[in-house]
Amino acid sequence: MVTLAATTDQGSFKQAFMQLGGACKGCHETYRLPED
Repeated sequence: MVTLAATTDQGSFKQAFMQLGGACKGCHETYRLPED
């Protein structure tokens, strides 16, 4: 999160944001109920 907040150029921001999203997805895949 700190890296994301300190980023000033768009390319670096996108890269940092995608890494953050990947960290969230790990728990969502593990603990989410089946959709059916």
